Amino acid sequence: MIRSTQGQEKLREPRKRAGTVEILVNTKPVQVASEVTGAEIKAAAKVPEDFRLFRVDGHHEIPIGDDELLRVHHHEKFIASPTLDPAFVTR
Repeated sequence: MIRSTQGQEKLREPRKRAGTVEILVNTKPVQVASEVTGAEIKAAAKVPEDFRLFRVDGHHEIPIGDDELLRVHHHEKFIASPTLDPAFVTR
């Protein structure tokens, strides 16, 4: 939302985020917004920025980019790994 008042610069409010949910990153619970980027997931999980992030979908691991915007749901599973091989992290 942009609002202006006489004699002041226009202020832009940050985009509103949907509610928070608990996801699992490397089997640990992490609270994030329901709309979140890969980089925000890694930051919330306190994993190094250079780790790769994967979304677990059944028996598949889907790579997630740092700038990729995701809609996540409660207890959705992610793997953060220092290698391209998500099997590096035990489940």
